[in-house]
Formats: sequence, C-alpha cells, structure tokens
Amino acid sequence: MNTKPNILFSIESKLIRFEGIFMALSSWDNNGLIIDKVSDFFIDCKGPVKVEFSLIYVDSTSRKVFYEIFKKLQQVSQLNPDNIEVYWIYDAEDESIYDLGVVLSEVIAKPLHFVEEQ
Repeated sequence: MNTKPNILFSIESKLIRFEGIFMALSSWDNNGLIIDKVSDFFIDCKGPVKVEFSLIYVDSTSRKVFYEIFKKLQQVSQLNPDNIEVYWIYDAEDESIYDLGVVLSEVIAKPLHFVEEQ
C-alpha cells in the first residue's frame, strides 16, 4: 500500500482511487480543487464508475475534504444510482480507518462495500 497520498483518476478503467496517508501538509487536495476533479470525472466518464478508498491515515483537515468528496458522490448517486460503486478498503487491525468509513458511509445513500485486508 502506498504511504504517500495518491489519487488516481482513470477514464479507461472507470476508476477513482484514493490511497495512502492524507494530511493537510501534503497539499493533496489542491486547494479545494479535488472536489471539482471528482465532479468532472463523472461528467467525462460514461458508464459505472468504481471509487476506492484505501487509506492509512487521515488527519482532521483531510477528513473534512473526504466528507465533501462523499457529499459529491451522494449527488452523483442521486442522479444515477447505478453509475457508482464505492469501496472502502481497510486494514483489519485499524479501527480508526474502519470507523471513518462507517461515518462517511452515512453521507452517501448508497451502501459502501467494506473490504478488509489482512
């Protein structure tokens, strides 16, 4: 698993993937433009999109950004529920990341697929 914050947008694979450690100091959110990139991806990508979150650590500032991302995913899901599948991949021994997934799952009306890694 990647420890640096990594965000993949792949039109070919119809995939958005967030992985690694997300802290405000890493400037991963591009000054708030990441929500726009997520939104634009769904405009550009036709067909069902898979969104994966494989996180190691998320600081409080980054949690707020992920909350906004999930609000955007909720909007997309309301327009076309079959257009999105969300996967929350977590280490079996990391309760805090699992709990974050549970909290964020309440933002989106569509159930998340929780995937436990050993």
